[in-house]
Amino acid sequence: MQHLANLVRLLSERVVEFSPLGVNNRIHAELLRLAKKVSITGGSAGIAPVPTHGDIANRVSTHHEAMIRELNELKHKGLIDHGFIA
Repeated sequence: MQHLANLVRLLSERVVEFSPLGVNNRIHAELLRLAKKVSITGGSAGIAPVPTHGDIANRVSTHHEAMIRELNELKHKGLIDHGFIA
C-alpha cells in the first residue's frame, strides 16, 4: 500500500508538471528529480547513471532538439557540467 501511495504521489506531481510548465521547466524538473536520487556534496549533485538526451526528452514529452537546446543554455549559464550529461 505504501508503494502504491508513493507511486500515486509521483504520478500526480508529473501530471501537474505537464500542465502549466513549459518545456524548459519540465527539463529542469526532471534533472532535479534525477539529481535528488544521488547525494549532494558541496552544493553540487551528479546524475548516475547518466541518461541520454533522448531519455530525458521522452520523460518530459519533448523533442531531442529542444532538450539539446536547453542543456546548452544551462551549460552556458554554468548550471550544469556538460561532461556528465551525455
